[in-house]
Amino acid sequence: ALQRWLTAQWLHMFLGGGILAAATILAIVLLSRAGGESENQVEQQIAGELRPHRSIEERLPFVPLDRHRAYDVPRAGTARREPISEKALSVLEALPQKTGLIAAYLSRGQLDMAEDALLRAGPGDDLDVERAFVAEHKGHLAKALALLDQVLARTPHHAQAMWNRAIVLTKLDLPRVAAEAFNASATLLEHGWSDEAKDRTRQLRRDADLRAQQWQTASAACAELSHGTVPDLGIVRRHASVCRPALNEAVRRAQTRDEVMQLLPVAEVIDAESEDTASSELVKRTAAADFKIRGPSVALYRKLTSSSRLSAEDKAQIVAKLRTSRQIDLVLGALPRAGMLHDHIDEYVRLALATRDPYFAEIAVEYDAQVKQDSGKWLEAELELRDAVTRCTKREVELRCAYLQKSLANLYVKRHLPTEATRTALGALERSRRLGLYWDERLLFVVLAEAARFARDDSQIRAYLREAELRDDECAQQRVSHEELANVELAELRFASARAELDNAPTCGQPPTLLRAEIEAGLAHVDGTPDRIARLREDFDRTRRSGQLTLDKQAYLDACEGELVAASDPPTARSLLSRAIDASDKLGIDDVTAMKARSAAYNTLLGLGAKDLEGPALLALFAAAGRVPPRDGCALGALIDGERLLLVARDAEHHVQQVFDPHAFKTPDFDARMLVPAKLLHALSSCARVDVIALPPLYGQPHLLPPEIAWSYRGPAAAPAPSGPRRQVALTIEDARPPAELGLAKLMPASHAPRGEAIDEVVVSGDEATPQRVRKELAFADFAEIHAHGFVDLGLSDVSLIALSPQRDGSFALTARTIASLKLPRAPFIALAACHAAYTAPYLHEPWSLPYAFLLAGARGVIASTTEIPDKDAGNFFRAIGDQILQGADPATVLRDQRMQRRADAANWVQDVVLFD
Repeated sequence: ALQRWLTAQWLHMFLGGGILAAATILAIVLLSRAGGESENQVEQQIAGELRPHRSIEERLPFVPLDRHRAYDVPRAGTARREPISEKALSVLEALPQKTGLIAAYLSRGQLDMAEDALLRAGPGDDLDVERAFVAEHKGHLAKALALLDQVLARTPHHAQAMWNRAIVLTKLDLPRVAAEAFNASATLLEHGWSDEAKDRTRQLRRDADLRAQQWQTASAACAELSHGTVPDLGIVRRHASVCRPALNEAVRRAQTRDEVMQLLPVAEVIDAESEDTASSELVKRTAAADFKIRGPSVALYRKLTSSSRLSAEDKAQIVAKLRTSRQIDLVLGALPRAGMLHDHIDEYVRLALATRDPYFAEIAVEYDAQVKQDSGKWLEAELELRDAVTRCTKREVELRCAYLQKSLANLYVKRHLPTEATRTALGALERSRRLGLYWDERLLFVVLAEAARFARDDSQIRAYLREAELRDDECAQQRVSHEELANVELAELRFASARAELDNAPTCGQPPTLLRAEIEAGLAHVDGTPDRIARLREDFDRTRRSGQLTLDKQAYLDACEGELVAASDPPTARSLLSRAIDASDKLGIDDVTAMKARSAAYNTLLGLGAKDLEGPALLALFAAAGRVPPRDGCALGALIDGERLLLVARDAEHHVQQVFDPHAFKTPDFDARMLVPAKLLHALSSCARVDVIALPPLYGQPHLLPPEIAWSYRGPAAAPAPSGPRRQVALTIEDARPPAELGLAKLMPASHAPRGEAIDEVVVSGDEATPQRVRKELAFADFAEIHAHGFVDLGLSDVSLIALSPQRDGSFALTARTIASLKLPRAPFIALAACHAAYTAPYLHEPWSLPYAFLLAGARGVIASTTEIPDKDAGNFFRAIGDQILQGADPATVLRDQRMQRRADAANWVQDVVLFD
């Protein structure tokens, strides 16, 4: 079309006498035609160079490479790459459209060159498919999936994106979702590709069905043990971890010595697989018992486990009688089935350890950790599970390790630690697949979906939940899937979609879950009719009366109900919200559910306060929400809560202004530079410094206020530094030597200009700059500069980390969790001269970051960058700032002056440095 237009223009100009112009356009036509011919020629050349079989599974958006060829790779040697010549590459390089060149790089295995070209390329569906290919082959499967989903959202039948998405889902070990994706690809009816897609669909489903059938067969066969049927010992050998609990139950239910002894061959097979003798010893010990004594106890146990009509009192009486019989295995079976573990966990642990059976020892850990969690002892539960998982994962033998991993992953999700949850759940999945625990894997998919929700990774959330749903269509799984998806839609402010998902979530005859309560509360301002709110409040009361809510969950339900009725009944809302806050504060910051309740309650109170509180009272409410001690002077309170924006500013004359927009946002994304309007900036412009009390997700964002204003993010108050005259200690950490496999360049040494006679300097460098040594020295410092590599690796930490020299155990990372557990009695000021050190996790209940962790540990202030820091500038910059702070200067003023000095520099990284105090 371009050539036809240019030709017409040339004829017009030629006939009109514009010979020179016509000649110019003719040249363009010829060049354009030559370019087209070159492109066709190079495509033909590449097609002729290719082997009859393709060497990569994925599809590439370039015609000659996308012609279907059967996939085949050698079983030995390095992976084959497509033999595209340098001559063909040079022609592709000259073309303006780079999709073909990048595809050629990818097919040749030149990922780095492709990635470099993609950085210079613009947007486009085909280019995003190629970006996903790079991400996939560099091990970033989540990123690849997200890119491909974005392409398909724009172009639903993009052939290469549909195919490659199925490949990524296969690599994520989600076989049923991958089969769905290949099946969708087959519907495009493309020559060759459609048949291969059908074959892959059948293979994935066949393999998944086989695993499901093997698990069902093993479970059914082992369950027959309780009815006196001994299963095929080959099944027991292949599924020892599935059969072991069934064997223990069969021993408990056996009514005669002969019934017990017929279980011995099964026990011996299990012991051979478990590399111990505990099961055989249990059978022999039980068979040697006097069944005149044991028999009545077995009858009681069978009654307890078979009748659904027993009251709690009846169950307690049965357990009491079993205790007197001194049949340890029966008591161990009865306590959990009677619902008495919580009050008798010490007894259970003691009896489990007395059996000297490592299987029962691991069950005891699992139960004990759950009781600790229910009692709010989160850190103790985590430590217990973590130690148990560390021990059991070192063994090839499986007892309950996969279940311990699952319990630990669940705890991490509840504690809002998605990185740890993901890592642990993936480890449990790997172990479960090896052991054939097919049924239990769906629970791990839900854990992984919840962890992905914290990072707003919609693609992984949907993939994991869909895999769980395809494995089990029972009501409870359908409820979990739809409620989780409704929560995703609500978080993205897609209210109609959230309502549709929630309406599709069955209640399964149960009171509302806490997640459903949260979603209903969040939707109340959209579709909260009086009748709906009244019904929901009745449902919330049912949940309270269920007896299943711990104190933190009760607080969370109060916060949800407070939000639910905020618009229609503010006095009731305030009462509920205050109750939630009081309960949460008593439970403390280690209880994440309580922290979420507190955050949600304060957000709702601030929304109510925006309508009827005076400015000073509203600022005081901001301070309480942020745990910030009130301080005179200029201040800015800032809140984003869903759609709403609330800003409250106090100027140098103590005049207060506010901005409240209940519908400021259509998506959860925002630009901090654009949030504070001109009238508030004008009010704050004459302030010597401004305390910013920002709640998540605003806390830690750079550029909230312009560079000419001195400001800082206020956080938890540091403990008072020791009083009285004393010499100050300035600590410098430098020249750390992180593991070579990280590929981190050596940094220049920090500046060592003299600090002054009244300051003692301590330098820790080289191999001595380990996390353990740094933690120790921080306790004695008044000021600390940490010069090291900082980066965000969500496989190691949910926020940025600092890479130091490895300790004897190999650990090299200084993480936020480690820092928050420290005690810094001298209330030091911390200068983090590390890239991305101010990165804040995208949580809504807590402003989690390295600087915030230092404030929790007792630091009086932290300065850090949200972006990269050039090595050549860092030493002098942080030394200059540190010197002024040590001399008593206000850090906010010092940082403001540095920003202003470099304001003309468009690439000025100092603009991204943020102060926290």
